[in-house]
Amino acid sequence: MEGRRDGGRGEEAREGSFLSIDCGYTKHQKYSGGKTGITYLADVGFTDAGLTHHVYPENLQPDDLPDRYKNIRFFPNGTRNCYTIRYLPPGGKYLVRAYFGYGNYDTLNWLPTFDLYIGVNYWTTVRVVNSSTAYIFEAITVSPANYLQVCLVNKGLGTPFISGLDLRILQANLYPDSTATQSLVLLSFFRQSVGFGPNRYHFGTHNRRIRFPDDPYDRIWQRYEEVPTWTVPYAIDGCPNDTYGAPSAVMRSVSTPLNSSRMDLYWNLDSSMDADSNTKYLVVLYFAEVEILQPEEFRQFDALLDDNITLADAFSPQQMLTTVLTGIVQGSGSHAISLVATFNSKPPLISAMEIFLVRPPLPDSPTLPSARDTRQRQENTRQRSRRV
Repeated sequence: MEGRRDGGRGEEAREGSFLSIDCGYTKHQKYSGGKTGITYLADVGFTDAGLTHHVYPENLQPDDLPDRYKNIRFFPNGTRNCYTIRYLPPGGKYLVRAYFGYGNYDTLNWLPTFDLYIGVNYWTTVRVVNSSTAYIFEAITVSPANYLQVCLVNKGLGTPFISGLDLRILQANLYPDSTATQSLVLLSFFRQSVGFGPNRYHFGTHNRRIRFPDDPYDRIWQRYEEVPTWTVPYAIDGCPNDTYGAPSAVMRSVSTPLNSSRMDLYWNLDSSMDADSNTKYLVVLYFAEVEILQPEEFRQFDALLDDNITLADAFSPQQMLTTVLTGIVQGSGSHAISLVATFNSKPPLISAMEIFLVRPPLPDSPTLPSARDTRQRQENTRQRSRRV
């Protein structure tokens, strides 16, 4: 029976480009979800560990969370518990996304911290710092085998749990910096004006999140902060040899500074990333010219990282055509993207951006606590002792 369940779920993963698991859901084998029409599967057959529990939606923010946050699977036993997705093409490239909504389901209000791994490689640390916050973590990775495992590793800092798990099959040429030897982890950094931490932004006028069916790969694009914006009702074409596949729904909106020749976009690091001075980030910037310029007008600007790394000099976006600029920046502090207009140019513009942490494979065993984890447990013990 167990083998037949695994096989059936594996066939669904192999035949379609989407796999969406509702962790802890038990009512039916599958259901269709809301506006996207995506089919969600119960997690039976993907893991044989853990227990399920209901989560009250009123205990979570924002208010429009999907149904998969209404239940979780938690793992009170064992150090390492995994979901296994089988019958995948060996060497395939995947977008993997995990969802977490604690919602004080256990009424203990003990905010857990635990690690996520893709196979044997460290992905990120889930640190629940607010019981009502919904957390999303995403990675783009290559799986050398015909299966992929997502594992929750107990650090002794609370019980690991999970609300949902997505797998999206990507074309092999997309995100070329994701290879068999390194993954891309979408940066998690909460901004005041957005609902979720992942740093994938569009610069449109509307506050909605853009995803499937507008994005065929079901990437989730949030609106960036309040900045002057305009939208054009036309489709924007991709550039030849496109390796990022930005959807037209994202590219037909742009932002530009008001009464300024410079545009600065800042970011910092979320504590879940565990970065240091050697950490590298991949910045992906999307541009398209959407304004009909007069013969005497032109738009030209420099694209810089931290004011000392040049992505492009005197760059001019192409009319109604996507252009992507990428660059690598290093270090665990604050960083900035600067778009600076050249003399007499119209102000710079931008359509979308993504920021990834470049995650090489780590030699650490996921079942053995590191010295950092041990120090953190000791510090937590000291803090609890001081509160008594």
